[in-house]
Amino acid sequence: RAIGVDPNPDCVQLLHDQSQLEAEHANAVSFVGHADLLIYSHVLEHVIDLAPLIHHAQQQLKDGGYIYVEVPDAAQYGKGGLLPYHELFLEHVNHFSEDSLHGLFARHDFRCVASGQTEVFGHNGAQLPCLWGIFQRGSSSVPATDHSLHQALANYLKDCRAHPMQQHIEQLPKQLWLWGVSQHAMLLLGSSALKERNLLGLLDIDPYKQQQRIDGLPISAPQDVKLN
Repeated sequence: RAIGVDPNPDCVQLLHDQSQLEAEHANAVSFVGHADLLIYSHVLEHVIDLAPLIHHAQQQLKDGGYIYVEVPDAAQYGKGGLLPYHELFLEHVNHFSEDSLHGLFARHDFRCVASGQTEVFGHNGAQLPCLWGIFQRGSSSVPATDHSLHQALANYLKDCRAHPMQQHIEQLPKQLWLWGVSQHAMLLLGSSALKERNLLGLLDIDPYKQQQRIDGLPISAPQDVKLN
C-alpha cells in the first residue's frame, strides 16, 4: 500500500483522478502513518527547519523502517549544462553534498545504509545532478564539516559570473522590456547586468503572474502592451 502526501489540494485531487494511488492533503510534519518506508523526493531542499521534519519521520516509521531521500547535489552544480544560476531555484533554501546530507541524519540518530548519485532531466534535456540516500534508525558518527562544498559553491558562482550569457546581457540596450517572468529571470535580475538596466515593463502570458508586481512594476499580458 502506497500513500502520497502533498500540501497542495489540487495535486492530491490530480493523483486521485489519474492514478490508483491513495493521496492525503497534508504536509511533511502533519501526515499520519505507520510506514515501512518514507520517501522524501526533492523535499528537503525546500524546508527551512529540517529538525521537526526528521523528528516527525521518526514517529511515523515502523521499527526497522527506512527513509529514502533525494536532493540536488550542490557539489555538482554547473555540471549539468544549465544556464548560469539555474540550480539556485528560489524555493531551494538548503543545498546538500553527500557528507552534509549524511551529517543531517546522523545528528538525528539515523545511519546511512546506502547512497549514490543520479540525475533529473528537465523538459529541455538539461541534467540536474542529484544525491540519494537510504537511512535507518541507528547511531552513526557525524561527518566533519564539508569545507569542500563551500569551495565548490564558490567556484560555481564564479563560473556563473563568467558565463557567456552575462556578456550578452551586458550588450543589451539600457532600456528594455523583460518578457518571461520566470525564476531564472528573477535570479538574473539580482545577479547580472540586468539589474543595471532601466526596465520599461514586465511581460508574461501567465494570468496569475499578471496580478503581481515586482519592484513596483506590474506584470502585463503581451497583447495589452504596445511596444515601440
